[in-house]
Amino acid sequence: ESIESTNPTVEKCWPPNLVEVVKRVINQPAEELRAPAFAFELSQEAAQKNHLLLANHKFNLDEALNSQKGTPLEYGSEFRNVEVLEVLFGRHSNWGGWKSY
Repeated sequence: ESIESTNPTVEKCWPPNLVEVVKRVINQPAEELRAPAFAFELSQEAAQKNHLLLANHKFNLDEALNSQKGTPLEYGSEFRNVEVLEVLFGRHSNWGGWKSY
């Protein structure tokens, strides 16, 4: 017995060709990100560089991170673009709220 026959919401929520859609989403090239301004080495130079970067933002980490658009430090950069994910999640009842994040 399939999951669709035991739970009718599954059928409404996911595309009927779910496996193919997941494969398509996975195979979409991810957005290319540039290197962040922060340094991630354990060195005096990296500490000084990060200190200067934070000082430029009045030691406000949120402001410093918000200046990192287009890098792996941008909030949400780990996710695919909304247009790519909509094919997979567009039928879900929560999609309207999810896509705004």
